Amino acid sequence: MSIVKPISYESRIISGFLESINSVACSYRSFLNEYTWYLYLSLKVVSQRPKKTNLKKIPHSINKRLSEISSDQECFNNTKTVYQEALNKSGFNYNLSYKESHNGKQQSRKNRPRNIIWYNPPFSKNVKTNVGKCFLALIDQYFPKSSPLHKTFNRNTLKLSYSCMSNIKTIISNHNKAQINKSVPTNDSNCNCRKPSTCAMDEKCNDQNLIHQAKVTTSTSRETYIGLCDTTFKLRYRNHVWSFKNERYKHATELTSMFGA
Repeated sequence: MSIVKPISYESRIISGFLESINSVACSYRSFLNEYTWYLYLSLKVVSQRPKKTNLKKIPHSINKRLSEISSDQECFNNTKTVYQEALNKSGFNYNLSYKESHNGKQQSRKNRPRNIIWYNPPFSKNVKTNVGKCFLALIDQYFPKSSPLHKTFNRNTLKLSYSCMSNIKTIISNHNKAQINKSVPTNDSNCNCRKPSTCAMDEKCNDQNLIHQAKVTTSTSRETYIGLCDTTFKLRYRNHVWSFKNERYKHATELTSMFGA
């Protein structure tokens, strides 16, 4: 069984208990002690691994990592012995050498993306004219290199891409499907009372567009009110009750305006 032990922990923060940091010389290296040992996969197991597993890159990775955690070549040479012996035991013919790390150097700035204007004419096999060729020709004609607008409008900032639009059959079919699949309230959802048995509308209180009638009896007369609601009857009934109970809403409905006083 082959064992792979990762590279030992290194720290770039000055700490009192790590011998890998020299606070005076501002140097750092890989942390090693008398118990540090390494064992890498042997080249003999390469044939037993999938083709995508390239164990020959192990020495290069170790060399790169060890160079990154070493401040200079002297620190690198002081710690590479353990790694070199482990590589030799695993059958790797590779000599570790210090390579200066470029982590501190500023990376090149990425180019700013261009502002591109897209022209998307609808594609049709019935059109014989090469629309794309004509579009690019117009750019060259009206925005030549001598034009002050050439920097903004040129072949690099104006692009063309055909759009495949739906035909008439697809448009009509989608419209008809949307109309047919519109949600229609069913009788099962026409009542949401807590006790359907006590519903004043026989479990149809959520019906809409109803004509309702109310008989209003006072001490002097008896009147009949007929109204029309485009909302659910339950909501309309709640508004009537609310307008009767609250003085400030006595003109909110026609019923309270006529008989609320």
